[in-house]
Amino acid sequence: MNVGLRSTLCSRFDVVGRASISQLRRSTASVGANIAEGAQRNTPAQFAQFLGIALASLAESHNHLLLLRDARLMSREHSDEMLAIVDRLRPMLLNLQLRVRASAAKSPGHRAEYKHPPRPTLIPQP
Repeated sequence: MNVGLRSTLCSRFDVVGRASISQLRRSTASVGANIAEGAQRNTPAQFAQFLGIALASLAESHNHLLLLRDARLMSREHSDEMLAIVDRLRPMLLNLQLRVRASAAKSPGHRAEYKHPPRPTLIPQP
C-alpha cells in the first residue's frame, strides 16, 4: 500500500475514532442531564418523559461502547467494565420511571404539581 493512501486511511480512521468517543461522552453526559432536568419539571408525567430520554441516551451509550470495542478503539476490558455499569443503570432508571409514572397516574387529572426540594439560597435574605 502506498504511504499516501495509508496515511489518508489512518487519518480518516482517527477522525472516526475521535468522533465516536465524542459521541460517547455526549450520550453519557446526557443521561445525568436529563434526569436532573426532568426532576425540576412541574409534574411527575414530565419527569417520567425525561427519564425516557435518559434511557434512550443510555442505550446510545451502550451502542457507542460496542462500536468502539469492535473497532478496537477501546480495550475489551475497559468496554466490558463500562457496559456493566450501563447494564446496572438501565433497570434502576426503568424502575424509577415506572414509579414516577405510577405517581403521575395517582394524581388527580395527571397534572399534580411535583414538590421540589427547597433550593439553597446563595444570597442572604434580608
